[in-house]
This record gives sequence, C-alpha cells and structure tokens, in this order.
Amino acid sequence: MITVLQLLTGFLVILSLGLIVIVPVAFALPNEWEKSKGLVYGLARLWTGVVFITGCANSFA
Repeated sequence: MITVLQLLTGFLVILSLGLIVIVPVAFALPNEWEKSKGLVYGLARLWTGVVFITGCANSFA
C-alpha cells in the first residue's frame, strides 16, 4: 500500500509541476487561453481527482 501512495504522490507532484508551467503560459500569450482552455480545465479536474484518490488511499494505509 505504501508503494501505491508513493506512486500517487509522485504523480500528483509531476502533475502539479506541469500545471505550474501550463497555466501561466496559457494566460500570458495572446489567444492561447482560448486554445488551451479545455486542456487546463481537464488537467485541473485530473489534479482534483488525484488529490481525492490520494487522500482516500492514505486513510486506508
């Protein structure tokens, strides 16, 4: 179970770092937000899901 938690946490860290790069770029460049809005929202939903899954897995460990 510890390995699952480590993998989930690692994925959460990598996803968070990706969002830290993608979101400011999407807001900074002209017309980029309209192109990448779906990607940003999708990654934000994925991030939220991973946070909840990691929390639930941590409660069972």
